[in-house]
Amino acid sequence: MRARKMAASLMTTAALVVGGMVAATPAQAFSSSSKLTSGGVTYTVKADSCNLYWATCSWSTSAAVSVKKAFTHYSYVRANGVKATVTLSKTPSATITGNNTALITAQKGTNSTSYSMSGEVKPSTSAWGVGARSRITTTGIDLNSGWTL
Repeated sequence: MRARKMAASLMTTAALVVGGMVAATPAQAFSSSSKLTSGGVTYTVKADSCNLYWATCSWSTSAAVSVKKAFTHYSYVRANGVKATVTLSKTPSATITGNNTALITAQKGTNSTSYSMSGEVKPSTSAWGVGARSRITTTGIDLNSGWTL
């Protein structure tokens, strides 16, 4: 009887320790960025996405130019995994299903020096990660950050 109580106590302690470590694990991020200078103007794109998540994953992208200029900023977000699903948490909400399926969001900033987008996605249990990519286009320039994952 005493052995059972001790085993139960040890299992409870182990569960609490492991559960505490999972709950206390902070979200970490992958980043990818690129920079290009052309004609005296510097263009920068950056993307971030989490690489460790419990139920949701944050992502962000940004594009910047060193002088005010018209440009289009694109954000790409994808779920990695077999039949992975990504659900956007902000209105309008959407669910995207498939392997390496990309969601594309575009924004044009006229006479601007920077623009950023961010959000939170809820990956399905079959997803092993969420990736983001940033892109800026303007006359003669097409710069990508590359995928974070």
